[in-house]
Amino acid sequence: MQYLKEDVKEKILQSGLKEFKEKGYLDASVRNIAQNAGVSVGSVYKYFQNKECLFNTIVEPVYDKLMNYVLNLGKVDTSYQDPIWELTNIKNKIIDIFKDNSTELLILMDKSKGTKYHDIKEDLILHVHGILKDQLVQQLKSKGIILKYKDITYILAATLVDGVCMILRNNDDGMKISYLIQQLINIYFDDIEKRIL
Repeated sequence: MQYLKEDVKEKILQSGLKEFKEKGYLDASVRNIAQNAGVSVGSVYKYFQNKECLFNTIVEPVYDKLMNYVLNLGKVDTSYQDPIWELTNIKNKIIDIFKDNSTELLILMDKSKGTKYHDIKEDLILHVHGILKDQLVQQLKSKGIILKYKDITYILAATLVDGVCMILRNNDDGMKISYLIQQLINIYFDDIEKRIL
C-alpha cells in the first residue's frame, strides 16, 4: 500500500489554488495542476477524486466562514441600526476572511462558475438587497422619502457586491482593500436621501 504524504497533498492544493485563481474552475486543468505541483496526474487523483473535489477542498472552508456569518446576520436584531452600519459589518467580515484566505475568497466570488458555489455572488447580492429593502427603505420613509421604484435597492446591492469583487480582484493589501470597500460604501450611501429621489 502506498502512503499519501501531506507535503505532496499540500503541493497539489497550492498548485490548484494558483490554477483556479488564474483560470477559474471551468478552464482549470488537472494536468496543469499536476505539472505545477511536480507530480503525475495519477497522483492528483490519489488525493482527490476529481477536479471538483479538489476545488471544494480549497474553497469550502472559506465558503463556510462567509455563509455562517451571513446567515447569522439575519438572526441578530438590528432594528436599531442603520443599513450602513450593517454593510460596514459585512465589509469587516469579508476583510477578516480576506486576511487569511484572500485567494480562496476571490476564487469563490469570481471564479466558481460551473461549481456548486457559482451562486454565492447572487446570494450575497440578495442578502445586501434584503438589508437595503428592510432597513434603508424604512430609514428613508421615516424621513418622509418614499422610493418611486423599489428595484433600486437590488441595483444598489448588485453594483456594491460587483464593486467589492473588483476590489478583491485587483488588490492584495488588506488595509487598502478595507479602505476601498469603505469608500465604496460611503460613495453609495452618504447623503443617499438627497440622491435617491
